[in-house]
Amino acid sequence: MPRQKKQHTVNYDTKPQVKQRPRMTRRGRAYTPMKTHLAEDIVRDGWNGPKYEGPVFMKVIFSKLGTEVTVGFLEEEKFPPSALRGDIDNYLKLVMDGLNGAAYIDDSQVRYIEVTKV
Repeated sequence: MPRQKKQHTVNYDTKPQVKQRPRMTRRGRAYTPMKTHLAEDIVRDGWNGPKYEGPVFMKVIFSKLGTEVTVGFLEEEKFPPSALRGDIDNYLKLVMDGLNGAAYIDDSQVRYIEVTKV
């Protein structure tokens, strides 16, 4: 197997978008809005780097002009497998939403996050 790069960075020249909340049909079925599907497709289709296996780090920089995403290897001894099964962003979303109105007016005020899943 060829050796993969330790990290890879991609710049997306599209304005960053938030993931929209699911919507409901008249019959009570939930669906993801098309604008969110299209934005996710741009991110997926724009990735021109390797598909990493094992633990990775991710650095994302959002700006008015676009988004810079860096993904790379993490040393497994520093980040052993987690006993938690959920995705790290879902754990973080719950905490951030729970702090709305308590620690800050709205979680849109948060500008920088470092998160580790242990």
